[in-house]
Amino acid sequence: MWDVASDRVRVAERIAYSENRIDKLRQRVARLQAEGSDAAQAEELLVVAKGALAHLQAHQSQLRPRRWILSR
Repeated sequence: MWDVASDRVRVAERIAYSENRIDKLRQRVARLQAEGSDAAQAEELLVVAKGALAHLQAHQSQLRPRRWILSR
């Protein structure tokens, strides 16, 4: 049987970590661009991290408890 409550906590922690990582990557891209360096790899990693974050957020929405309202 699944332990949905602990899964929700783990996914929320991974989302928070991913958001923090994305912020750091944005700062790195901005710094590299300001220095005139090639930021292509950092930008590519940022795109991948955003995709992973979107996947985690979709998974989180599936773990939320749902209440069904049936009408006659």
